[in-house]
Amino acid sequence: MSFIDYYKILESHPHASSAELKKAYRNLARRYHPDSNSSDPKATQYFQEIQSAYEVLSNPLKRKTFDNELKAKGQYSTFAKDSINSVEQILKQSKDLYIYVKGQDRRAINTDALTDFILGLLNKDNMALLLRANNTELNTEISNNLLLASKSITAPRLFEEIAGQLLLLHPDLNSQLHIQIKSELNNRLMLERQNKIVPYAALAIVLLIILVMCIILFL
Repeated sequence: MSFIDYYKILESHPHASSAELKKAYRNLARRYHPDSNSSDPKATQYFQEIQSAYEVLSNPLKRKTFDNELKAKGQYSTFAKDSINSVEQILKQSKDLYIYVKGQDRRAINTDALTDFILGLLNKDNMALLLRANNTELNTEISNNLLLASKSITAPRLFEEIAGQLLLLHPDLNSQLHIQIKSELNNRLMLERQNKIVPYAALAIVLLIILVMCIILFL
């Protein structure tokens, strides 16, 4: 059975308040009510989907379960909508992401989707908010949350974009966060180089063993 995004059905987003969801539901229910669309069987079907979506999202427990399922499906980018209008919301999302990732098996995490989410959180508009606020303590907390959440992103090509955005928040070359971010990137680059070297080193060792055996046998 395919996954159904109830937020899309209600033409809403994961950050919508209960009141916003209720308003969206009422507008859609009015528009697609069978009594007003008796000649359109698709309207009746969509009306039922709207009811099902609202039945889940209007229940706090069911909504929480659905949100977790949405994240588990790798839909991180869905949670990085343009609904953010304060640095506090950015901080909250960074905390929520870290808590969620912390509770997952790192091997099961979709690193491409995770990267998309983090970059969505650090998009142009949100970065402008953070830079205007110029709150060192808040920027530090956000950066720490995102660095911890991105531990499973080992590919330098993915982490490099994240590091680039975080460095904009910590331009001081001598600051602890600037040094830490650069270190995180360098560690990934070093690990990638090591992973490339290992197969060749193993092959060299095998060839050396064969050479030694041949010398022993023919001497």
